[in-house]
Amino acid sequence: MRVLFCQPVSGLLEPSVHIRMCYVEPLGIEYLAAAAEAAGHHASIEYPVIADSEIVEAVIREKPDVVAISIYTYAFREAVRWARALKDAFPEAILIAGGHHPTAEPEAVLHAGFDYVVIGEGEQSLLELLSTIQSGRRECLPNGVATMVEGRMTTGAERQRIRPLEAVPWPRRLPHILADAKNFQVIDPPPSRQVNLAQVSYSRGCPNNCAFCSSAQMWRRKVVWRRPSDVLDEVEHLVATHGTNVIYFPDLELNASAKRLHELCDEFQRRGNPIRWWGLFALRGLDRELLAHLYEAGCVKLSLGVEAIGDDALARLCAGKAPCWEDILTMFQTAHNIGLITRVFLMIGNSEDTPEYYEELCAELPRLAADDMRVSFTTPFPGTDLYRRAKRDGLLAVKDLTQYTTEKPILHNPSMTPAQMFEWRQRIIDVFYSNDLYAERTRERVWKRPALRESYLQYYDRLLNTGTLGQATIERLCSLVAAISAKKKGTTCQVVSRV
Repeated sequence: MRVLFCQPVSGLLEPSVHIRMCYVEPLGIEYLAAAAEAAGHHASIEYPVIADSEIVEAVIREKPDVVAISIYTYAFREAVRWARALKDAFPEAILIAGGHHPTAEPEAVLHAGFDYVVIGEGEQSLLELLSTIQSGRRECLPNGVATMVEGRMTTGAERQRIRPLEAVPWPRRLPHILADAKNFQVIDPPPSRQVNLAQVSYSRGCPNNCAFCSSAQMWRRKVVWRRPSDVLDEVEHLVATHGTNVIYFPDLELNASAKRLHELCDEFQRRGNPIRWWGLFALRGLDRELLAHLYEAGCVKLSLGVEAIGDDALARLCAGKAPCWEDILTMFQTAHNIGLITRVFLMIGNSEDTPEYYEELCAELPRLAADDMRVSFTTPFPGTDLYRRAKRDGLLAVKDLTQYTTEKPILHNPSMTPAQMFEWRQRIIDVFYSNDLYAERTRERVWKRPALRESYLQYYDRLLNTGTLGQATIERLCSLVAAISAKKKGTTCQVVSRV
């Protein structure tokens, strides 16, 4: 069969520094396309699709039997437009939806015009569904698949997780997609020297069940790991085939098993590949030994979800016992001293947040030894505990799913208006980057590692060009970095405004 894979992206195209600080390949549909191709189907990928008309043009060009669309919540309305346009132009087209939003609300997706929904982990369910369609035995619904029968949703049994993960072919990568992928954060190498940035998964799933996260409904709470040797084989293939020089691990908690992470670091060191890499880490389980091993193995950065400060705020959002604030500060300082770049994630816009809490946050942030930061608005995605509680308690101030990008306040807050929460987010960002302790840590970092000079300067350019920080703050930071680099080299330096 001919299968066209695609994914709506319009919600990612708004001019937001928080969303567009890292532009990466659509790993989910790349995995699915590879699995379909390995099973003997003809698979094509259409990405990115900017205008609705492009999806119709792609179908005319590719002539697929099936169109498979991966959907995030913010893109559901766009996916519905696609479905209607395709059904109008090609009534015989078979439309399959998968991904986070269809997994959370399969019935709503089916009512919107899709023929099938793949729930959760998709490769095996999709292949069985394609075989069912091809054979004409549509009454035999595979596990992990939902459809409408006589106006009612029918669902196959729950699909078991794929084991081993080596059974899943490596993603089908397209050069033009990798060529556009960039990390615009503080990172080594900086964007100007990144070549075909790629995502490589070591694991699937997360052991936690945080109230705001949809991981548990996609993967359940079981983490399944690949062999480190298979991971490095894929990395070396990317280097040899695409010239990739930086890797992102999108695992939900790369250090969910310290033992397995040490094994991955061992494999990186054994292979001796100088490639740089970074990923998402949990605060729990990080210690000096693991941080040092990560640095020695080529890891350049840790992205860490602090989310909130204070036991009460963390308890409302995060599963398990989070480290206390002082331990968090110590861990970030340890990573800084070792030489690891760190990015901190914070969430605001909760129903319980108050101006007093944000004042406390602003007072504490200068002590956090992080290099860059993302401040997002807590978003109750369908299917999560947070969504169920917010809906039950009448706290969904915004019901338009296109706004569910984490860039806008969604929850009703009795203490603040949305406009005030936007003002607070800007103040939190300003405090983080303009305080003297941040400047001193940056000065120390560039003095010790002059190679990071361009990483910081290009990041600050990005902050200025996206309107995240004002020109005065940016000029101060750029002047500091440029002057320190010049002083260490024993030269003079003229600082130019980097508008």
